Amino acid sequence: MKKILLLIFLSPAFLLTKHVSAQGDGLICSHYWKEQFSSCPVDQVTFIKQQTYIPILQDSCSNDGATCISDINNQPFYQPFAIYNIDDDEANRFQVEIVPKVINTNGLVTQQGRINVQRINPTQHERNFVKHLNEAQHYHMQVQDALTFTQKDGVMYSGSEQSTIKSSLNVCKTAMNYINNDGNCEGLLNNEIDLEMRNNANEISTIAALDKASGLIKLVLGNIKTNELGKILNYDVVMSFDDGSRIFINVDVTKGAAKIVADLDASRAANGQTLTRFINNINNVEDFYSTDELESLVRKNNLQTHCRPSGVMTDLNTRLIRTIKLVDKHGNERVINIYQRETAFIAVGNC
Repeated sequence: MKKILLLIFLSPAFLLTKHVSAQGDGLICSHYWKEQFSSCPVDQVTFIKQQTYIPILQDSCSNDGATCISDINNQPFYQPFAIYNIDDDEANRFQVEIVPKVINTNGLVTQQGRINVQRINPTQHERNFVKHLNEAQHYHMQVQDALTFTQKDGVMYSGSEQSTIKSSLNVCKTAMNYINNDGNCEGLLNNEIDLEMRNNANEISTIAALDKASGLIKLVLGNIKTNELGKILNYDVVMSFDDGSRIFINVDVTKGAAKIVADLDASRAANGQTLTRFINNINNVEDFYSTDELESLVRKNNLQTHCRPSGVMTDLNTRLIRTIKLVDKHGNERVINIYQRETAFIAVGNC
């Protein structure tokens, strides 16, 4: 996701076309919303100095012209700057003094350039702006926590504390159930997400706090687009399963309705592979570590099964775990057995 970098590099007043309001340039930063904003600098003064340009001015006088009158303005000028730290609810405002570097026609430095940064008081608009963003973050965290699902002994829970049972989602036993929509797993989880977006009081409070911040952004940061803050309304749904698989889903509600997209690169199969790699190379996977995952693949005909006479395995240390009966549209029945061999599982069909 594209980051919002609300930063104007400091430069001489006569070299910089002002982009923001008279209150100065600003950086909105957050570690929590790292995909939407830049991370907050640890040393703010050092950060500002690193972003500040010291102009180099050419003096028409030479070093031997004792009576030469310089035609340049080598006086320091001042530029305000602010860092809005959402995580810590801090509006930090600074006055930046920039002294230009001056060299004469012989290339000798007659004035060293330097940067001085002094902290000053933020405006009330700035304090309120960061306050509302911090409130939005607080409520956003509560919604994000509600969208974390964890399976434990076959039961699905929501929240980091795993205190709320989501029995409607117990049909989802492995990440592949969502991908293949076994038992309407995908539909049930998407419905759960939609309900959270519509009915969760914290989501309503998040939007309300963002609306307040948006009402101040013009006063704080000038002509930046107010809809940039709407990009905050993104959530990451994570559903983890007993078999070690995981489905990762991005939810974007910037346009009102929830846009739900599974991220297969962030999701995992039971063997630890990304779902992208796992699905694209499914017939090259030698060992499966989940009976539910293997059954999902068998039922969707996504897997080339082993062939044994009558589907029977007689190898030592091999035991039958599950039998699956598949019936095609013509009524033909096919039996697939899932066997366990040590810690892995294989699917075997009748020859």
